[in-house]
Amino acid sequence: MFIFPNFPGRAPEDNLDALAAVYESALVCADRLISLNIKATQVVLEGNLAEARALMTLRDMPGVVEAQSDTAQRRIQQAVDYAVSFNEVIAENQKELGELLKNQAEGLAQAQGSSVASGPMLAVDMVKTMLDAATRSRDHMLDMAKQLDTSKKA
Repeated sequence: MFIFPNFPGRAPEDNLDALAAVYESALVCADRLISLNIKATQVVLEGNLAEARALMTLRDMPGVVEAQSDTAQRRIQQAVDYAVSFNEVIAENQKELGELLKNQAEGLAQAQGSSVASGPMLAVDMVKTMLDAATRSRDHMLDMAKQLDTSKKA
């Protein structure tokens, strides 16, 4: 659990308000990512059902190959759409958390009359590092989708 310490010249309520804002931001981000994942799962499942229905009606091999090709293209687009949405959620949350923690650090520095804000700034860096790792993971998924698309066209 991350708790902002109570520094002299700074009201405990300010520290609690800052902590509550960080928690709220993290929960909103988690909620958005969960909703995104549920929607993506639903789209994939519906696509799989549609593909199965289409394949059941086909009787010739060229039709099956074309249907599978269309399905692969749709899945690549779904992966790209998911990655874009994921990136938007993470970027917005990263910006919001960065601003919240920066404001907390600036308030701390003002209360102390110096640059004692290195602790909260380390927290800002930690949050940014975690979100950057999530973004890199999304980028790898996009790269795989692009490679699949390239190999399909070749």
